[in-house]
Amino acid sequence: MKGIVQYISDQKETEDDFYNEKQRFVTLLENAPFSMTVIDRTGRFTYINPKFQELFGYQLKDIPDGRSWFRKAYPDPQYRHTVVSYWIEDFKDAKPGQNTARIEGLFG
Repeated sequence: MKGIVQYISDQKETEDDFYNEKQRFVTLLENAPFSMTVIDRTGRFTYINPKFQELFGYQLKDIPDGRSWFRKAYPDPQYRHTVVSYWIEDFKDAKPGQNTARIEGLFG
């Protein structure tokens, strides 16, 4: 019986730790000074933070996925193709925290 009580206690502590970490993550997303999105495995946006909404003017219902966002943000197909090509090129070998000259020029 003592083992079961300890197991339940440990399980509750683990759940509390997970909840606290989740809350920290949500706080980071909500208060980040830059736009952030959460994308699921299928490429659908599941969350866009307030800064994304402020910068781009879109709600989650307006842009369900990256393809939709690029179509709205860059309506001209030729220019959109150029922009997407640059994004792919810049991020192909990027490492966390690393900026490319093009990204630095846009946000730096």
